[in-house]
Amino acid sequence: MTRLASAIHSGMVIVLAVSAVVGAAATRPLFEKWHKNWRASAPTSAPPAASVITHETFLLLGLDDFLNPQPQVEAVWLAIVPSDGSAVELVGLDPKPFAGQYSPALKSLPLMMLQPYLRGTLSGTAILDRAGLIELAERLGGGYLMGRTTNGAGLLDYIDSADPNRPDDLLVRQAAVVQSLLAQGAIVGVNFDLPALAQTPSHCSINEERIMELIMRYYPLKAEFVRVRLASNMTASNAAP
Repeated sequence: MTRLASAIHSGMVIVLAVSAVVGAAATRPLFEKWHKNWRASAPTSAPPAASVITHETFLLLGLDDFLNPQPQVEAVWLAIVPSDGSAVELVGLDPKPFAGQYSPALKSLPLMMLQPYLRGTLSGTAILDRAGLIELAERLGGGYLMGRTTNGAGLLDYIDSADPNRPDDLLVRQAAVVQSLLAQGAIVGVNFDLPALAQTPSHCSINEERIMELIMRYYPLKAEFVRVRLASNMTASNAAP
């Protein structure tokens, strides 16, 4: 798979963003053809709700440096996508239990560690390292944090300033950065340079056709399309089909 086939609603963190919800086609020409014609073919409303709503989960993984022989896990987020086209949930997990658990061979985390938090199946992994996060923020025009616009390096500094004596501080700061990037993505709207944005993830195993379906459903990004919450508000017993 080419880098252009990668995606985020990183997402966002989708976007990681959306990334997790924002991605790319297999090649730039194919993507640009779709982008030119998407308004004519995109559905004007979400598909009708099915009698049973199912879910699938995408892993959004933050690493220190993807090119390291053994990258260190710094962020673990799940994008939970419902089948009825309603809002995506971005759920932040405490990264500390996942320290040292990244598998370069799998380019992901062990499924057993993620299973208690999944809804439905794990449908792919998108990876963003520190350099990728800075690039993503710069492509979006930075993020609004602590009352001012902050560039990618500033967002990382904010995360790195987490108080080690406050167990939840790191995750709370990550959530603030995710929300900031999502808000900036909503402001940018249809002016996203999606082909360029799609170069950002270090790796993505999400099916290309599924990426296109997610783009058709959630692009352009709007604030109501994504809900951000922390795993402290979500237990294994909350898992749903």
